[in-house]
Amino acid sequence: MSRADRQKRQQEEEALKLGREKLVPPDWLSPAAAAEFVRVVDEAGKLGLWDNLDVDCVAVYATAYVGYKEATAALAREGAVIERETREGTMRVINPAFKMQVAYVKQIMTCSTKLGLCLTDRLKVAQPKKKEEKVNKFMKFFEDSY
Repeated sequence: MSRADRQKRQQEEEALKLGREKLVPPDWLSPAAAAEFVRVVDEAGKLGLWDNLDVDCVAVYATAYVGYKEATAALAREGAVIERETREGTMRVINPAFKMQVAYVKQIMTCSTKLGLCLTDRLKVAQPKKKEEKVNKFMKFFEDSY
């Protein structure tokens, strides 16, 4: 990119940025989720990634992250297969914590993509827009002659 293109891009990005003063954990977050919220906001702040409109997405990410950790801990304690009492007797079934873990991973991945938490996602956001093809103003003279 030329210097002028970089400057133009930087001005466009700056025009889209909002304030960051409301990037604080919402009241409804658990203490663990609030701590994760603060951690990722502090890290992302080094890059200036987020603004006030990202609060809800960061909160959902933090909640899913804490849920994932809890489900993982339950799996470590109980195992992937547990015994469950039914009318027919004791059965071995997949631990419900496994399904929760899978659901939390999906939520984490969705939010992390939207928030640019992974390097590859940040690179997608930072890719320069395709340049418009420059039209040669003299081509109109050649088009008529064919």
